[in-house]
Amino acid sequence: MSRDLPPPRAATSVASMRQILDDNVSSVALSDIEIVPHFNPRSAISTEQPFTRAALNDLIESINENGVLQPLLLRPIGNDRYALVAGERRYHASRFAGLKAVPAYIREMTEREAEEFALHENLQRSDLSADAKALLAIRAVARHMDIPEDQTVLVAGRIKKSGEDPKGLGDMLRRSFGISVSTFAQRYGKFTRFNQDEKRVIVDGRYGISTLIPLTQLPEGTQRTALLQQLLDGHITGAQLERQVSALRRGKALSTTPEDDLKTANQLLKKSTGTHRERALEMLNALLEHLRHPDAEEQN
Repeated sequence: MSRDLPPPRAATSVASMRQILDDNVSSVALSDIEIVPHFNPRSAISTEQPFTRAALNDLIESINENGVLQPLLLRPIGNDRYALVAGERRYHASRFAGLKAVPAYIREMTEREAEEFALHENLQRSDLSADAKALLAIRAVARHMDIPEDQTVLVAGRIKKSGEDPKGLGDMLRRSFGISVSTFAQRYGKFTRFNQDEKRVIVDGRYGISTLIPLTQLPEGTQRTALLQQLLDGHITGAQLERQVSALRRGKALSTTPEDDLKTANQLLKKSTGTHRERALEMLNALLEHLRHPDAEEQN
């Protein structure tokens, strides 16, 4: 169960990271700011579209009324251009609001320092679950060590055993997540077993690992993908998913009982609205009538 895992938290020393910000605020043209692809730790593994006009509507209105209240954080990358470190929502909302320039802190920092600060900014989001933060921790370790995500726990275990940590993984984990290399190595292994689609579902908050963990017992392939999609579409429940995985591992075909199908149909009916709901009710009523009077159609 995911509750065994202490929610990763920003260590108190992260407050000192904010001392890197210059006191002076500059005005920087939006056209001089670059968004580094996949730099944002959360958006890299999330299916959400957080930077659309609709998603940013409240922030756009605030900027129209009050301007950009919190400066962006940028680092110079040469030729009078800057890479965005923190403030991507403010950047996109400012564009939608029609601004040509935004207030910003400009700070010389390494790419690794920039990544760590961006990670800290994401961890402050109140809507992130403990499971989502754990996945961000795995991604942060992978980038810090320049290794695949599925190797992160193994490498952390080696560091724990040898005591040798030349890249400072332990310091990064303590600053950003308030955990040790030992804790990461011992308790985060289950998170590396999810594929990218499953990770996105967790980060988006649609399901936690306790629901999706049965999928990791299956090899990558169409059956695993199909089960995830059925869950997302509401065609099966978490309990049904677990039973279906067990059946597949025993070599049995995917199947559900009529009782399961009725439960699923009831859940889908509760979610449906409008004409779709009316049509579904008509069909169910016709089915009930047929079940109550099975001989009527035969006589006709």
